[in-house]
Amino acid sequence: MVQHGDRTSEPLSELVDWFVAAFLVLGGVLAMAAGALFYSWADLGLITDFVAEGRLQSTELTDPELIDVTYGLLWWGGLGLVGTGLLLVLAGVAFVAYRTRARRRREESGVVTPDTAAIAIAGGVVSLVTSFVPLSPIIGGIVSGHLRGGAGRDGVRIGAYAGLVAALPLTLVVLIALGGFAVVASEVGLAASISVFVGVAILFSALVGVAYMIGLSALGGYIGVSLSEDEAPTAREQNRPV
Repeated sequence: MVQHGDRTSEPLSELVDWFVAAFLVLGGVLAMAAGALFYSWADLGLITDFVAEGRLQSTELTDPELIDVTYGLLWWGGLGLVGTGLLLVLAGVAFVAYRTRARRRREESGVVTPDTAAIAIAGGVVSLVTSFVPLSPIIGGIVSGHLRGGAGRDGVRIGAYAGLVAALPLTLVVLIALGGFAVVASEVGLAASISVFVGVAILFSALVGVAYMIGLSALGGYIGVSLSEDEAPTAREQNRPV
């Protein structure tokens, strides 16, 4: 065991390890499926029909520009989702391998230390699993802070790490889509003002999303550490000789 102030912290269980890995792999498979769906929609004939029927409209782009931009975004967005999904699957496999080696080393040495990387990943996964809940990064931060223990700054740090983990998939997809838009804009000769406006809007939205996840998760980490400190007197009472 390892002591964090007044709290005794147990290492992450194998059940948690397998849950994290399973979610990463499943999320990766779903992301690849969504990417394949986006790619299937990147059909010039279908997009042209939508524009002709008025289903796709733009006050800034001509119809040919709108067709090309929509096609490019769908194509690159699909590629981004497939790439992100593949990385998530690889991350799930790597996480299991990493945790297996860490557990073996712990058994051989008998020394338990907080596994910051594993705790941050677990907290990030919780944020993603609960993403349908408002302010879900706080939940992931609370889990990571509670598992980490320590002082308030430790909770803020591990919570921020968990938020960063949760934001990585979104960031990767946005960056690939942004690069794709830049390529498409240059190919169709899109006006520089429009290209810059759309690019800045996409980048700003991504930055706001990342800051939202990291900030709320850091707050959750602080709360999680506070909760673990509240449990410390109970732990001392349980360990007190009778």
